Amino acid sequence: MKNKAKIITVTSMKGGVGKTTVSMMIADILSKNKSTLLIDLDLYGGNLAFALGIKPKKTIYNMCDDLRNKKYESSTPYTYYVRDNLSFIPAPIDMRLSSKIDVKALSQVLDLLMYSYEYIVIDTNNTLSPLNMLLFDKSMKIIDIVGDDAYNLEINKSFISITKNMKVDNVVVLLNKSYRDIKDNYDIYDIKTVIKKLDYSISNKLFINNYNELVMDEKIINFNEIFTGEAKKEYETFSNNIRSLVEEEDYE
Repeated sequence: MKNKAKIITVTSMKGGVGKTTVSMMIADILSKNKSTLLIDLDLYGGNLAFALGIKPKKTIYNMCDDLRNKKYESSTPYTYYVRDNLSFIPAPIDMRLSSKIDVKALSQVLDLLMYSYEYIVIDTNNTLSPLNMLLFDKSMKIIDIVGDDAYNLEINKSFISITKNMKVDNVVVLLNKSYRDIKDNYDIYDIKTVIKKLDYSISNKLFINNYNELVMDEKIINFNEIFTGEAKKEYETFSNNIRSLVEEEDYE
Protein backbone atom coordinates (compact mmCIF):
# COMPACT_ATOMS: atom_id res chain seq x y z
CA MET A 1 0.00 0.00 0.00
CA LYS A 2 1.30 3.44 -0.92
CA ASN A 3 2.40 5.60 2.01
CA LYS A 4 0.41 8.66 2.95
CA ALA A 5 1.88 12.12 2.53
CA LYS A 6 3.30 14.00 5.48
CA ILE A 7 1.25 17.17 5.92
CA ILE A 8 3.01 20.29 7.16
CA THR A 9 0.75 23.22 7.98
CA VAL A 10 2.32 26.67 8.21
CA THR A 11 0.43 29.17 10.33
CA SER A 12 0.88 32.25 12.47
CA MET A 13 -1.31 34.10 14.91
CA LYS A 14 -0.38 37.43 13.31
CA GLY A 15 -0.12 38.43 9.68
CA GLY A 16 2.84 40.14 8.06
CA VAL A 17 5.57 37.88 9.44
CA GLY A 18 6.57 36.13 6.21
CA LYS A 19 4.37 33.07 6.58
CA THR A 20 3.69 32.70 2.86
CA THR A 21 7.36 33.08 1.94
CA VAL A 22 8.32 30.48 4.54
CA SER A 23 5.68 28.14 3.12
CA MET A 24 7.26 28.52 -0.31
CA MET A 25 10.71 27.93 1.16
CA ILE A 26 9.59 24.70 2.83
CA ALA A 27 7.94 23.48 -0.38
CA ASP A 28 11.09 24.41 -2.29
CA ILE A 29 13.29 22.45 0.11
CA LEU A 30 11.15 19.31 0.25
CA SER A 31 10.55 19.17 -3.51
CA LYS A 32 14.26 18.87 -4.18
CA ASN A 33 14.01 15.14 -3.46
CA LYS A 34 10.34 14.32 -2.89
CA SER A 35 7.04 14.88 -4.66
CA THR A 36 5.50 17.89 -2.95
CA LEU A 37 2.16 19.66 -3.13
CA LEU A 38 1.82 23.26 -1.95
CA ILE A 39 -1.75 24.33 -1.08
CA ASP A 40 -2.89 27.89 -0.41
CA LEU A 41 -5.55 27.74 2.31
CA ASP A 42 -5.14 31.32 3.45
CA LEU A 43 -8.64 31.66 2.07
CA TYR A 44 -9.21 35.39 2.53
CA GLY A 45 -5.72 36.70 1.92
CA GLY A 46 -3.85 34.04 -0.02
CA ASN A 47 -1.54 35.33 -2.71
CA LEU A 48 0.53 32.28 -3.56
CA ALA A 49 -0.90 32.06 -7.07
CA PHE A 50 0.27 35.61 -7.76
CA ALA A 51 3.69 34.95 -6.24
CA LEU A 52 4.10 31.83 -8.38
CA GLY A 53 2.91 33.56 -11.55
CA ILE A 54 -0.13 31.29 -11.91
CA LYS A 55 -3.53 32.47 -13.15
CA PRO A 56 -5.77 29.63 -12.01
CA LYS A 57 -9.01 28.55 -13.62
CA LYS A 58 -9.75 26.09 -10.82
CA THR A 59 -8.93 26.33 -7.12
CA ILE A 60 -9.34 24.38 -3.91
CA TYR A 61 -12.96 25.62 -3.90
CA ASN A 62 -13.66 23.76 -7.15
CA MET A 63 -12.19 20.56 -5.75
CA CYS A 64 -14.35 20.75 -2.64
CA ASP A 65 -17.46 21.76 -4.56
CA ASP A 66 -17.05 19.02 -7.17
CA LEU A 67 -16.53 16.41 -4.49
CA ARG A 68 -19.58 17.57 -2.54
CA ASN A 69 -21.68 17.44 -5.70
CA LYS A 70 -20.20 14.11 -6.79
CA LYS A 71 -18.55 15.68 -9.85
CA TYR A 72 -14.97 15.16 -8.70
CA GLU A 73 -12.71 13.48 -11.27
CA SER A 74 -9.05 12.78 -10.67
CA SER A 75 -8.28 13.70 -14.27
CA THR A 76 -9.55 17.27 -13.80
CA PRO A 77 -6.59 19.74 -13.69
CA TYR A 78 -7.09 21.20 -10.21
CA THR A 79 -3.34 21.31 -9.59
CA TYR A 80 -0.75 23.48 -11.32
CA TYR A 81 2.79 22.55 -12.26
CA VAL A 82 5.47 24.72 -10.68
CA ARG A 83 8.54 22.66 -11.51
CA ASP A 84 9.82 19.08 -11.17
CA ASN A 85 8.39 17.47 -8.01
CA LEU A 86 6.40 20.58 -7.05
CA SER A 87 2.70 21.15 -7.71
CA PHE A 88 0.32 23.78 -6.40
CA ILE A 89 -3.38 24.26 -5.59
CA PRO A 90 -4.48 27.90 -5.19
CA ALA A 91 -6.96 29.56 -2.87
CA PRO A 92 -10.11 31.00 -4.46
CA ILE A 93 -9.48 34.18 -6.42
CA ASP A 94 -13.02 35.33 -5.60
CA MET A 95 -13.00 35.52 -1.80
CA ARG A 96 -16.79 35.18 -1.73
CA LEU A 97 -16.24 31.52 -2.55
CA SER A 98 -13.96 31.00 0.42
CA SER A 99 -16.84 31.00 2.89
CA LYS A 100 -18.48 28.25 0.84
CA ILE A 101 -15.65 25.78 1.30
CA ASP A 102 -17.09 22.85 3.18
CA VAL A 103 -14.81 21.52 5.92
CA LYS A 104 -16.04 17.97 5.42
CA ALA A 105 -15.38 18.14 1.67
CA LEU A 106 -11.95 19.64 2.30
CA SER A 107 -11.13 16.76 4.62
CA GLN A 108 -12.13 14.30 1.89
CA VAL A 109 -10.04 16.18 -0.69
CA LEU A 110 -6.99 16.01 1.55
CA ASP A 111 -7.57 12.32 2.12
CA LEU A 112 -7.56 11.81 -1.66
CA LEU A 113 -4.44 13.90 -2.20
CA MET A 114 -2.55 12.09 0.57
CA TYR A 115 -1.78 9.17 -1.73
CA SER A 116 -0.47 11.25 -4.65
CA TYR A 117 2.39 13.07 -2.92
CA GLU A 118 5.09 12.47 -0.35
CA TYR A 119 4.71 15.90 1.26
CA ILE A 120 1.84 18.38 1.39
CA VAL A 121 2.70 21.89 2.56
CA ILE A 122 -0.28 24.05 3.50
CA ASP A 123 -0.17 27.82 3.91
CA THR A 124 -3.06 28.90 6.11
CA ASN A 125 -4.28 32.00 7.93
CA ASN A 126 -3.92 33.33 11.45
CA THR A 127 -7.10 32.00 13.07
CA LEU A 128 -8.30 29.02 15.08
CA SER A 129 -11.18 28.40 12.67
CA PRO A 130 -12.81 24.96 12.22
CA LEU A 131 -10.92 24.65 8.93
CA ASN A 132 -7.58 25.30 10.60
CA MET A 133 -8.40 22.92 13.41
CA LEU A 134 -9.02 20.26 10.77
CA LEU A 135 -5.64 21.00 9.20
CA PHE A 136 -3.89 20.88 12.56
CA ASP A 137 -5.46 17.50 13.27
CA LYS A 138 -4.26 16.08 9.94
CA SER A 139 -0.75 17.56 10.14
CA MET A 140 2.43 15.74 10.95
CA LYS A 141 3.85 19.13 11.97
CA ILE A 142 2.29 22.55 12.61
CA ILE A 143 4.85 25.28 12.00
CA ASP A 144 4.00 28.44 13.92
CA ILE A 145 5.77 31.48 12.45
CA VAL A 146 6.70 34.08 15.05
CA GLY A 147 8.03 37.62 14.59
CA ASP A 148 10.09 39.37 17.25
CA ASP A 149 7.84 42.34 18.06
CA ALA A 150 6.07 42.50 21.43
CA TYR A 151 2.50 42.01 20.14
CA ASN A 152 3.55 39.08 17.96
CA LEU A 153 5.27 37.35 20.85
CA GLU A 154 2.31 37.86 23.17
CA ILE A 155 -0.31 36.50 20.76
CA ASN A 156 1.86 33.49 19.88
CA LYS A 157 2.43 32.85 23.58
CA SER A 158 -1.34 32.50 23.86
CA PHE A 159 -1.49 30.15 20.86
CA ILE A 160 1.26 27.93 22.26
CA SER A 161 -0.53 27.81 25.61
CA ILE A 162 -3.79 26.80 23.90
CA THR A 163 -2.11 23.98 21.96
CA LYS A 164 -0.54 22.69 25.17
CA ASN A 165 -3.90 22.70 26.92
CA MET A 166 -5.34 20.77 23.97
CA LYS A 167 -2.41 18.32 24.24
CA VAL A 168 -1.27 19.16 20.71
CA ASP A 169 2.38 18.17 20.76
CA ASN A 170 3.41 18.60 17.13
CA VAL A 171 3.78 22.41 17.07
CA VAL A 172 7.13 23.72 15.87
CA VAL A 173 7.84 27.36 16.72
CA LEU A 174 9.93 29.10 14.10
CA LEU A 175 11.23 32.61 14.72
CA ASN A 176 11.37 34.43 11.39
CA LYS A 177 13.74 37.38 11.31
CA SER A 178 13.87 37.41 7.52
CA TYR A 179 10.60 39.26 6.95
CA ARG A 180 12.27 42.61 7.54
CA ASP A 181 15.75 44.04 7.25
CA ILE A 182 16.09 45.86 10.55
CA LYS A 183 17.81 45.37 13.89
CA ASP A 184 16.37 42.69 16.16
CA ASN A 185 13.86 43.90 18.75
CA TYR A 186 14.73 41.15 21.21
CA ASP A 187 17.46 38.57 21.58
CA ILE A 188 16.79 34.83 21.65
CA TYR A 189 16.87 34.67 25.44
CA ASP A 190 14.18 37.36 25.76
CA ILE A 191 12.01 35.61 23.16
CA LYS A 192 12.28 32.25 24.88
CA THR A 193 11.40 33.92 28.18
CA VAL A 194 8.15 35.26 26.70
CA ILE A 195 6.87 32.38 24.57
CA LYS A 196 8.55 29.51 26.48
CA LYS A 197 9.18 27.54 23.30
CA LEU A 198 11.42 28.14 20.29
CA ASP A 199 12.61 25.39 17.96
CA TYR A 200 14.23 27.11 14.98
CA SER A 201 15.00 30.58 13.68
CA ILE A 202 15.52 32.13 10.25
CA SER A 203 18.21 34.78 10.05
CA ASN A 204 17.46 38.27 8.72
CA LYS A 205 20.21 37.53 6.20
CA LEU A 206 17.45 35.81 4.24
CA PHE A 207 15.52 39.06 3.86
CA ILE A 208 14.62 39.44 0.17
CA ASN A 209 14.93 43.13 -0.65
CA ASN A 210 13.79 42.73 -4.28
CA TYR A 211 10.79 40.55 -3.46
CA ASN A 212 8.33 42.45 -5.68
CA GLU A 213 10.68 42.28 -8.65
CA LEU A 214 11.14 38.53 -8.22
CA VAL A 215 7.40 38.00 -7.96
CA MET A 216 6.77 39.96 -11.14
CA ASP A 217 9.47 37.93 -12.91
CA GLU A 218 7.95 34.69 -11.52
CA LYS A 219 11.26 33.70 -9.91
CA ILE A 220 10.36 33.79 -6.22
CA ILE A 221 10.41 30.00 -5.80
CA ASN A 222 14.04 29.70 -6.98
CA PHE A 223 15.53 30.37 -3.57
CA ASN A 224 18.82 28.64 -4.31
CA GLU A 225 19.38 31.21 -7.05
CA ILE A 226 18.08 34.16 -5.04
CA PHE A 227 20.43 33.73 -2.09
CA THR A 228 24.19 34.17 -2.44
CA GLY A 229 27.16 34.36 -0.07
CA GLU A 230 26.24 34.30 3.64
CA ALA A 231 22.55 34.16 2.78
CA LYS A 232 23.07 30.98 0.77
CA LYS A 233 24.76 29.34 3.77
CA GLU A 234 21.86 30.41 6.00
CA TYR A 235 19.40 28.90 3.54
CA GLU A 236 21.35 25.64 3.49
CA THR A 237 21.18 25.58 7.29
CA PHE A 238 17.43 26.19 7.21
CA SER A 239 17.04 23.49 4.55
CA ASN A 240 18.89 20.97 6.71
CA ASN A 241 16.70 21.89 9.69
CA ILE A 242 13.50 21.38 7.69
CA ARG A 243 14.67 18.01 6.36
CA SER A 244 15.58 16.88 9.87
CA LEU A 245 12.20 18.06 11.11
CA VAL A 246 10.15 16.05 8.63
CA GLU A 247 12.36 12.99 8.66
CA GLU A 248 12.54 12.59 12.43
CA GLU A 249 9.39 10.52 12.65
CA ASP A 250 7.14 8.42 10.45
CA TYR A 251 3.63 9.63 9.71
CA GLU A 252 1.13 7.24 11.24
